[in-house]
Amino acid sequence: MLKAEKSSDSTPRSLEKELSESNNKKSIFEMEKTIFTLKRIIEKLQTENKRLKFNSKKTHLLVNKVNCTILSLTLYYSFFFLILYMLLNIGENKYY
Repeated sequence: MLKAEKSSDSTPRSLEKELSESNNKKSIFEMEKTIFTLKRIIEKLQTENKRLKFNSKKTHLLVNKVNCTILSLTLYYSFFFLILYMLLNIGENKYY
């Protein structure tokens, strides 16, 4: 009877040990899976970051070009209106 109790006691312990090892293997597998997924997310974020930096440079250059065009047009029209004003007031000898 004592041997039977010992053998029945050892079975649940070995079963618990197997379950524990199985859970550890699942846990390791889940961690590896999570690490792989996080690595892919990081790679995608780095790619998107590079794309945004490139587009930002292009946008910055475009904005500078537009600002230069606006400044040029402003100067052109300012000069145009100054000449027009002078021509309209040439008979009165007033320039300001």
